[in-house]
Amino acid sequence: MKRKPAVDYILILAGALLQAVAYVLFFAPHHIVPGGVYGITIILHHITKGIFSFAPDGLPIGIMALFFNVPLLILASRKLGLRSGARTIVAFVAIAIFTDVIEALSGGKALIENDVLLSALFGGLLLGIGVYLVISSYGTNAGTDVLARVISRSWGLNLSSVILVIDSIIVLLGWLAFKDPLVPLYSLMAILAYSLTIDKLNVTNPNCMLTIVTDKIDDIKQFILYETGHGGSYVDAKGLYTDNDKKLIMAVVSKREASACENRIRKIDPAAFVVITDAHDVNGNGFFSVPHWNYRKENESAPL
Repeated sequence: MKRKPAVDYILILAGALLQAVAYVLFFAPHHIVPGGVYGITIILHHITKGIFSFAPDGLPIGIMALFFNVPLLILASRKLGLRSGARTIVAFVAIAIFTDVIEALSGGKALIENDVLLSALFGGLLLGIGVYLVISSYGTNAGTDVLARVISRSWGLNLSSVILVIDSIIVLLGWLAFKDPLVPLYSLMAILAYSLTIDKLNVTNPNCMLTIVTDKIDDIKQFILYETGHGGSYVDAKGLYTDNDKKLIMAVVSKREASACENRIRKIDPAAFVVITDAHDVNGNGFFSVPHWNYRKENESAPL
C-alpha cells in the first residue's frame, strides 16, 4: 500500500534527527570524521575554534553543511538532471537545523564521554538508521554523493569507488586536522557501522534489479538512460489477464537509487508494475569487472 506523503515527511524528519544526534553527540566531540559533507564540517568546526568572535567555539556544523549542500544540489540538478524535489530539501535543511540546535543544547559534550569506540559504533548505527529512513521515504541527503555521481558519469568511473575515494580523502584530512593517528581508525569503525546498518535495513542491498512492466516505454527509457545514467534491456510482453501488449524493462541500479527510481517510475506511469529484487555479482558496463572506459574504446558506437 502506498504511503501518504505526510508519513514520508515524518520519517524524513525522524531520520534527520537521528543523523544530527550521531554527528553532535557521538562523532564531533571525539573528532570522529564519518566522511561526506558532515565529515568536512566537523573538521572545520574544530579548526575554527577561537578564530571568529561571533563563533568562539567554532563555526556551526549545520550551517556550514548547508553552504556545501546547496551548491551540490544545484550541481546535481544541472549535471545529472535530478528531480529530488521537496523531500531532499527538507532532509538536508532539517539535518542542519537539528545539528545546530542539539549542539547548542548539549554544549558540545559527548553522550558517551570516555569510550570513543562505543561512540563510533553507536553513532554509526544511528547514522545508518537515519539515512535509511530518509532514502526509504524517497529523499536524499545531497552531500558528496552528488559530487561522486558527477565525477563517475564524467570520467566513466565506478560510482562506489569514487565515493570510497572521496570519503577516504575526508578521513585523511581529519587525521591531519586533529593530528591524531587514531582518528582514521575510529572514523573507519563509524563508517563500517553505518554501512552495515543500511545493508541490513535496506532489502535492496547491494545492487537492485528493477523489473518494470509498462505501457510508457519511451518515457521510462528516457528516465533510466538520461536521469540515472544506467542502461537496461526491454522485451515484448503480454498481460496475463488483459492479454494487452506491454513492455518489460530490466535495469540494475545501486541500492542508493532504488527507492528514488521506483518513486520516479510511478510518477511517469502510475499503472506500472514494478518489482525490486537483490542483484548480486553484477558484471557489465557501469558496474564491476568491466571498466566503462575500456568498453567505450572497444565499442565506440555504443550509446551512452
